[in-house]
Amino acid sequence: MILVSPAMAVPSRVYGTFSSELTAAGFDVRVVGRRGFEPGDAPASASNDWSYHDEAADIADAVAQIDAESPERRPILLFGHSLGGQLAAVLLSDPTSKAADRIDGLVTVAASIPHIAHYPPGYLAGDIARDVLRRTDVEGYWPAPGFGAPGAKTLMREWATMVLSGALPGDHAARPIEIPTLAIRLHDDMFVSDSAAGAFEALVAPSYLSSWTYGPADCPPNGSLDHIRWVKSPAPVVAHITDWWCAPGPGCAETES
Repeated sequence: MILVSPAMAVPSRVYGTFSSELTAAGFDVRVVGRRGFEPGDAPASASNDWSYHDEAADIADAVAQIDAESPERRPILLFGHSLGGQLAAVLLSDPTSKAADRIDGLVTVAASIPHIAHYPPGYLAGDIARDVLRRTDVEGYWPAPGFGAPGAKTLMREWATMVLSGALPGDHAARPIEIPTLAIRLHDDMFVSDSAAGAFEALVAPSYLSSWTYGPADCPPNGSLDHIRWVKSPAPVVAHITDWWCAPGPGCAETES
């Protein structure tokens, strides 16, 4: 079973091809949608707020639902794309989380700690983060057409604080990630520098970490290495996940996923 945690402001329908190709590779797939961006969801507003921990709790609820549906223990692989990877880290670093103990492996694509120190001076995210802090304080949420908008006040302020301070929400020193982890970087990702990706990967205990950079030589003619658009032609990523998860070693599942 693969649980997919999407990128910021990206609805689950965007992962349709990715989910279909994972299914063809033998996985059951569920997408844990981003709050406010699924059909029927109330969007973020001054009266509708949530945090990183709230969205991490949505992942935990999905894990509990899987266990409630079957008396047999099913291996669970958590997949996090960009913000979805950060949410996975928040959940897996929580020493009180039962769901964290239930997850067997982690895959991330384009996950990072986007601290401004990891980017050249004048990097746009710093200005966006400062604007988030100002506008959410006045308006009670992050309104469109801003980056990732409409965004919940608390979550966006946590994101902005991470950009300016380098601190991912939660106490990550309390519990390093100690499950098999595959961190996939995208070659020349305009949003993720090598050092920002490395800062995220440092949350994983080294003996559990594998990494791969999806580069031009791997990309099909109709594919993309873009931070979001890679998901439209995801065959190389699906193949790498499958090879890693099914190979001998720490990523090997002993039972069907």
